[in-house]
Amino acid sequence: MEENNKEVLNAIKEGNARFNSKKKEENLKAVPEKFAGNYSKAMDYEDDCRYDKARDICKWILNDEEGKDIEAVKIMLARVYPKVLEMDIQDSNRKYQEDVSEYFEFLDNITMNDLMQEYIVETLARFCNLMDNEWYCPLFNEFVKTIDSKGYLSEEYRDVLDSAYASYESTEYFEDGHLGIIMKNVLKSGYERRYVVDSIKSEDKKRKMEIEINTSFYNLCQYLNEHSEETEYIKEEYPYSYKTIEDDIKLIKEDKSRYEEDILTQLEKYTAKDIDREVLREAMYKAYEYMINSRPKPTVVHSGKTTYYRDGRKVGRNDLCPCGSGKKYKQCCGKDI
Repeated sequence: MEENNKEVLNAIKEGNARFNSKKKEENLKAVPEKFAGNYSKAMDYEDDCRYDKARDICKWILNDEEGKDIEAVKIMLARVYPKVLEMDIQDSNRKYQEDVSEYFEFLDNITMNDLMQEYIVETLARFCNLMDNEWYCPLFNEFVKTIDSKGYLSEEYRDVLDSAYASYESTEYFEDGHLGIIMKNVLKSGYERRYVVDSIKSEDKKRKMEIEINTSFYNLCQYLNEHSEETEYIKEEYPYSYKTIEDDIKLIKEDKSRYEEDILTQLEKYTAKDIDREVLREAMYKAYEYMINSRPKPTVVHSGKTTYYRDGRKVGRNDLCPCGSGKKYKQCCGKDI
C-alpha cells in the first residue's frame, strides 16, 4: 500500500512538473527574444520564492523602451510584488514603505483589467491574515485606503473593500473599553454572517457558526434598548462594522417582539424537534443574563474570510481591562493577581 501511494505521489509530482514546464514555454513565447533569457530567470526565481529577484528582473525589462509593454512581464510583476511586501511584513523589515510605494506606482501605470483586479483582491485577503503582526494593522488600513482612493477596483469589488475595512476595525473594537462584550460579539457575528458563513464548506463548522450568529443577534435584541448609545458610538467609530448590523438595529427598534420570534425560529432548526418554544426562549434569556455577568473570552480578530483567535496580548497593570469595563486592568479583572 505504501509503495502504491509513493507511485501515485510521484506520478502527480511528475505531472505537475510537465504542466509547469509547458506553461513556462508558453509564457516565453509571449516575450521577445531579447528578454527571453532574463524572463526565464525571473520565472525560476518566482518558483524558488525569491520574489525580490524576480521583481527586479521584471522592473528592468519594463524600464527598457522595447520591453515596457510586454504584458507577460506585467502579469508576473503583479503576482510577485505582493509577495515581496508579504515578506517585508513577516520579517518586520524597513523596506515595506519603499516597496509599497513602488507597488502603487506600478499599479498606476498598468491597465486594470479583470486579471489585475483579481490579483489585488487576492492580495487584500492575504494581507488581512497578516494583522496578527500588530505593528502592521494601521499600515494595512492605509493600504486598503490607497487601493480604494485610487480606484483600482471596480464597483463589483466594493464588498471586498468593505470587508477589508471591517477586518481592520475588528482589531480596534476588541480593544475598545467603550464597548461591552455583547456588542463585540454582535459585530463579530455581523462580519461572519456577511462575509464568511456562505463560504464555509464544512457543514459542521457552518452549523456552529450559524448558531453563534443567531445567538449573538438574540442577545442584541435583549441588549439594544438600554444600550443604544453603544450603537451610535459604533456607527461613528466603526462604520464598516456597523453596516453589517445596521438592518438588525432597525428591525429591533421597529418591532422587537417580531425580531425575537424570527431569531428563535432560526434557532429552532438546531434544537431537538420536540423542544417547546417557551423552553427555548427561557434558555436563551438565561444564557443572555449569564453573558452579561460573565467575563469575556480571549480577543477575537477577523482576518479576511476566516476568523483568527488569539490568546490576547499581554495586558499591563495600567492598561484598560480587556473585559470592556473601561477600568484599568489592576482595578478590575487583575486586582487579585
